[in-house]
Amino acid sequence: MEKPWLWAISGAVLTILWMLGDTSGLSWIEFPLDDGWIHLVYVRSIATVGWPEYNPGQAETGMSSLLWVLINVPFYMIGQVLQLSPAVMPKILSGTCAGLCAWRLYTVSDDVHTTWKWLLPLLLLLNPHWLFSAASGMEVTLTAFLWLQTLHTRNKPHAAFWCALSVLCRLESLFLWATLVLIGLVNRHSLRQIAMNLLLPIGLLSLWLVYNHGVSGHLLPATFAVKGQTESIIRPDNIKSVVEYFWNHMGPIGLFSIGLGLTQLKSKHPQFTWAIYMLGLVGVMSITHTFSQSEYFYWSRYLHPILPVGVALCVPLLTSRFRSLLLLWVGWNLYTLPSVHQLFVANVEDIHHMDTLVGQKLQAQNQDGWIASTNAGSVRFHSNRPVIDILGLNAHELAHDENPSQRLLELLDINDVQTYLLFASEDSARLVDFLNLELVEVIERPNLSLCECPSQKSLGIFKKKP
Repeated sequence: MEKPWLWAISGAVLTILWMLGDTSGLSWIEFPLDDGWIHLVYVRSIATVGWPEYNPGQAETGMSSLLWVLINVPFYMIGQVLQLSPAVMPKILSGTCAGLCAWRLYTVSDDVHTTWKWLLPLLLLLNPHWLFSAASGMEVTLTAFLWLQTLHTRNKPHAAFWCALSVLCRLESLFLWATLVLIGLVNRHSLRQIAMNLLLPIGLLSLWLVYNHGVSGHLLPATFAVKGQTESIIRPDNIKSVVEYFWNHMGPIGLFSIGLGLTQLKSKHPQFTWAIYMLGLVGVMSITHTFSQSEYFYWSRYLHPILPVGVALCVPLLTSRFRSLLLLWVGWNLYTLPSVHQLFVANVEDIHHMDTLVGQKLQAQNQDGWIASTNAGSVRFHSNRPVIDILGLNAHELAHDENPSQRLLELLDINDVQTYLLFASEDSARLVDFLNLELVEVIERPNLSLCECPSQKSLGIFKKKP
């Protein structure tokens, strides 16, 4: 089974089976996080007007994964022709990428006996957290595949190409770029190859940065400005959370297998480089706001691409007496699969009831007025009304302003916002009092599975008092 398309189909089929396990059918048409709908807002904009707009006629810098948005454009158009739910094609695409990651794990163990080389892709494809990511319709599995491709071809000229794509997929891949350049210097690659590794990723990235600067006057996307941690570089609380995440979600057997694999590696082995990259990325990512212990899906989104790299570290175990540990890890995956699938379904239900249904209800009102919302993906996509993203993720005026609170009030006044969607928090209460808003309806999340944050249990729909 050397052909990548067979593995791609396998990943897509497993993703479909994962979604079929949801008897409500919501897993087909809904994302487990509002970010999936934010991607589709930009995808739809490019497909219809040829430019990434969040609100009509306004270019925006809210794309945290430029490559994922661009790749989804033709698939979105195909889905429209086939009259599919907008969420279906991104899920199939991410499932396909999940299968391609398994293919790369299969080929990376070419020196292993055929009987055992199946263990690594099996270890990945039966991991419930990997299936969670595959069915989420996000850029997680594509990012992972590009990382694996880059590391697998690290001594070849086209490694720079895969690295460049990974940087466009997630800006955190700049650490991969630095690793690739280091590999070239240590292994004394030709000057031409080192130059390619150095310049091609930066060249493609510069196009994205120039676009961001042209729209907002800043190089980074608005999402990075909002979520970035700037007050402190050392975040021991978040590093501790990274360790806890691996222990709780990859399982003690997985950690032990990876640790055992590391002890058998020498610098001449390719997995040694992978280990450095994986551990380095965890350290780099631990300094951002996004790593909140309470938000499960963010852990999934940012750390799950590392999972295939971790599995690849187990290659030495396939030729040793420790193979039984990998079989135990497969068993652990199957044991935890029902609980992770239940969490996925709960996430989907929460987003559907709190965000999508609200957006559809606002669209049914046949109004054109502006909306101000704390969750701005599904509401913007389904309401087809202009939205001010209160958090600033899709509003560069807020993301980069020195006084975002004052700027928010100015935008609310300029656009004469009449409808407000606010979580039950102290900040929302102060905004309601300041603007003299009237409560219209309260929407409750069915599960509150997305995070351990009671304020997000209830969403209030407000309007301005006469």
